[in-house]
Amino acid sequence: MKIGLLKAGAVVADYQPTYGDFDSMFATLFERVMPGTELDVFYVREGHYPESIDGYDGFVITGSADSVYDQEPWIGELTAFVRKLVTSRVKTLGVCFGHQIIAHALDGKAELASVGWGVGIQRSSFRSVRPWLETSAETVGLLHSHRDQVTTLPTGAEVYLTSSFCPNAGFVIDDHVLTVQGHPEFTRDYARTLMEHRRELLGDAYEPGIASLEGEVDDTAVGRWIAGFFTA
Repeated sequence: MKIGLLKAGAVVADYQPTYGDFDSMFATLFERVMPGTELDVFYVREGHYPESIDGYDGFVITGSADSVYDQEPWIGELTAFVRKLVTSRVKTLGVCFGHQIIAHALDGKAELASVGWGVGIQRSSFRSVRPWLETSAETVGLLHSHRDQVTTLPTGAEVYLTSSFCPNAGFVIDDHVLTVQGHPEFTRDYARTLMEHRRELLGDAYEPGIASLEGEVDDTAVGRWIAGFFTA
C-alpha cells in the first residue's frame, strides 16, 4: 500500500522532539492499522507535490493551523490538486483541515463556527454505515482541535458522523472520498499540550476541553475504518 501524505501544517517546532510531526503521527497510526504502508510525504505549504498521482493507492490531507478560506497561494494550489484527485476518483482521506478543504474545493463550504472552538474529546453519532465501517457502537470519540466547520456539504456527499456541536463531522463521496473532522492521529498528551499552548485563544473552551481528556478515544477503531477504506 502506497499513500501520499499531503502535509498542510506542522507541529510547533518546540514540541516536535516530544510528539513528532504530522507525518510521523500518521506513520504511527498506519503502522498500527495497516502495517507495511509506504508513506510519501509532500509538504504542500511549500509547493511540494507528486510528479504523478499514478502508482498511489490513495492520499491523505492533514490538519493545518490555517483556514481553507485564507487567501494564501498554497491553499489555492492545494484546492486545485484536491479537485484533480476527486475527479480522478483517487481514494482521498481528509482530516480536520483536510476534511474542510475537500468541501471547499468542490461546491461545499467551510467557515468559522458560530459555536466556537471544538477541542478535547468530542463524541459523534453514526448517521450511516459503509461496508468498511465495522462497528456495533452508537458513537465514536476522537480528539478535536478546530474552530472552523464544514457548513455546506459538496454535491454527492453523505454525512456518516454527526453531533449537535459539529453536524457535519465526517462525510463520504461514493467510495473514493472519506473525511473526518477529528484527529485519529493525535494522542491525548499532544492534545493536552496543544490546548495549553492555545489556552488564551481557546478561552472558555479550555477547561472543558482538558476535562474531556478523561474520556474514551476511539483512534484505533477509526484507524481501522481508514485502512478498510483504502483497501476496499
